[in-house]
Amino acid sequence: MENENLQEGNAEAKVVVKAEGKASNDHHICHVLTILGAKWAFLVIAELQEGPKRFKQLQRDAALIKTQSLTDTLRHLEKNGIVNRRVIPTVPVSVEYSLTEKGQDFKAALMEMTKWAARWNDFPEPEAASL
Repeated sequence: MENENLQEGNAEAKVVVKAEGKASNDHHICHVLTILGAKWAFLVIAELQEGPKRFKQLQRDAALIKTQSLTDTLRHLEKNGIVNRRVIPTVPVSVEYSLTEKGQDFKAALMEMTKWAARWNDFPEPEAASL
């Protein structure tokens, strides 16, 4: 009888461990989404995959991002270890952004998302604003 209780206890322990493992995975996914879920994060990372860029060049290449939004996104990505910010002592001062090792490592995931989007390219077109 005691052995049966012990086995039942182990089963419950396995369920708890499994539940904790799922919660842990969910936590990791939520953390990633907190970092990369910023509105323009994917576009900025994709632009920086091409190599380091100064702020003005990044601003030209990602023209649909407003200046303040680009600044906020770069700060957010820098704070989370995705982007490296390097101040170049020129007159006026220039700032160059590049991906950290952590940011470069995201390239494979970005490629997989691109493949997924291409495969399921049946997304509805955005509706035109009605006048």
